[in-house]
Amino acid sequence: MKFIDILPKGFTNFPIFYTKEERAWLDGSPFQNQISDKIKDISNDYNMICKEVPEYQQFPLKEYSEYRMMVASRIFGISIKNHKTDAFVAYADMLNHRRPR
Repeated sequence: MKFIDILPKGFTNFPIFYTKEERAWLDGSPFQNQISDKIKDISNDYNMICKEVPEYQQFPLKEYSEYRMMVASRIFGISIKNHKTDAFVAYADMLNHRRPR
């Protein structure tokens, strides 16, 4: 199995892609605000990239959002020389993706 094989094929389980009906189940929780904030942050980053690199507009915001969530869901927090950072750890990420688990 290759790392690329375990990457998500769909994104409906990521809260920023929930439908209005699905998000309604979260009414009254602080999670609603977190989802809205994440959507705004991603949109702002996308717009900033497009401003600096106009050719990037050929990629839709939805596609950018999907790839951004794919990356965010695959990174591990690590510490290097007492500096906290993030990293892809492909083999570690694959450990819980074999079927059956």
